[in-house]
Amino acid sequence: MEKIKLRKAGPFPKPVAPAHAVGLEEIFQNQRLTDREIEVANLIVWEGLGAKDIARRLFISPLTVKDHTAHVFHKFAAKNRGEFMAIMINKISTIHFPHS
Repeated sequence: MEKIKLRKAGPFPKPVAPAHAVGLEEIFQNQRLTDREIEVANLIVWEGLGAKDIARRLFISPLTVKDHTAHVFHKFAAKNRGEFMAIMINKISTIHFPHS
């Protein structure tokens, strides 16, 4: 059985939010996503995580993740993850990426 390491409660690190780098933050704000919904959406879009993995990353219940995911999908008028990803791919394709 795998040992689980517990850590002290305190300020939890925020997941990497590439939204700042590629302009999705404005798209998410225009859809009136909460901060937590933005975190969940980023983890779906950029890391392809499912509810259990997102729950582990954010230290919340998988059911809570499913609630946040349902809210995100509703706000983007997506019926499921596939539709949400198609919408996000379309939106990402319209963002201008500065050259590094």
